[in-house]
Amino acid sequence: DVVSGRRRRLEHWDNAVSQGAYAGRALAGQREAYRHLPYFFSDEFDLSWEFWGDKQQAGRVVHRGAIDGGRFSAWWLDGDGRVVAAFVMNRPDAERDLAQQWTRERAKVDPEVLGNEAKGIDQAAVKGE
Repeated sequence: DVVSGRRRRLEHWDNAVSQGAYAGRALAGQREAYRHLPYFFSDEFDLSWEFWGDKQQAGRVVHRGAIDGGRFSAWWLDGDGRVVAAFVMNRPDAERDLAQQWTRERAKVDPEVLGNEAKGIDQAAVKGE
């Protein structure tokens, strides 16, 4: 897995679809690394959550929102403050989109801003990284 830097086994239809598309491109002569961000989700009644990445490499987790209220996100950061995984439950679409983007890019974030809902989540990204 080029994203996590280790061998992984992912049993999810999203990964299977991505692998099939990758295999088709490879058979057509396109040579590129298989780059897929692990993704899991569930929608049950009024609960909707999504998870991206691999939290195994994390050294810290930052929460945003109300965990008790079922509207929160969790962000796993490595030792350099880069996002390696994110979980989003019943949060705004902008937060969901950033979770996917930042995990894929391993964006460096300011944990204090990320965990502070009084600040815009987009302010958490460390510019120039």
